[in-house]
Amino acid sequence: MRSPEDVPPHTDVVTTVRPARGQGRPEVEALVNEAFDGGADLVVWRAPVGDWEARRVAWSLGFTFAPRALRVDGARARSREEWLGWLGREEAREPRSRWLEPVVLEASRVRLRPWRAEDATRLVEAATDAVFQTMLPHSPLPQRVEDVPGYLERLRLMEANGTRVAWCVADRETDLALGNVALFEFDTDEPDGTAQVGYWAHPEGRGRGAMSAAVDLASSWSMRSQDDGGLGLRRLFLLTAVSNVPSQRLAVRAGFVRVGTERLSAETADGGWEDNALYDRLRD
Repeated sequence: MRSPEDVPPHTDVVTTVRPARGQGRPEVEALVNEAFDGGADLVVWRAPVGDWEARRVAWSLGFTFAPRALRVDGARARSREEWLGWLGREEAREPRSRWLEPVVLEASRVRLRPWRAEDATRLVEAATDAVFQTMLPHSPLPQRVEDVPGYLERLRLMEANGTRVAWCVADRETDLALGNVALFEFDTDEPDGTAQVGYWAHPEGRGRGAMSAAVDLASSWSMRSQDDGGLGLRRLFLLTAVSNVPSQRLAVRAGFVRVGTERLSAETADGGWEDNALYDRLRD
């Protein structure tokens, strides 16, 4: 059974469009206009999962997307999954949320870039590292190479939905992955908002200053004005277990200040709880 947000709102007249692969905004908007001119109250958009070009076009037209893909079983073809979106007649033809991009950022020692399929081995090495598993016992990081493609698709979907953006922290000379920096828990799509920062390090990324440089780089970019290519955030915050002293030192080196404690909010690897140290950084 689907929850209510999985399906478009009920209307009397619904038209479904399935744009052909490669169709741009003018062609898809023409299909939408034709449907509304023909009396539709709601246009339902469907496209194969993974057709990012089609999803971006629908996003630019203001479609609302279902949080989960729809499985389609054909009589002769194998089952497939489709994205589902909908747009009402009176709704604005403009994006309803921000599409986040892990833009390439560089400092003296590191390069922040999107995660790639070629990083699979490094992702698995990080996920199966004993220190990582102690500090982040419930991480969704893939522990098998064959699970990496699905993980990367989920990252991309969160970016497309405007809920999370993640960078691979790479060595600037070798391009090897050293860790991850992410922004999430956005309180608004507008300037002057806030977000949470998260990070983890590959074993080879620890103790060399790379991760603090990466967190500082991502934080500074997120606080730039939107006119200057950033997000215009006014405040960032992060949480790290009080037992994780190296992480706290990293936060300070990246410009964060400890402002409090969240008691018993960090789950430990043995199923217990400990305090989180709360840090934040302000734009000004």
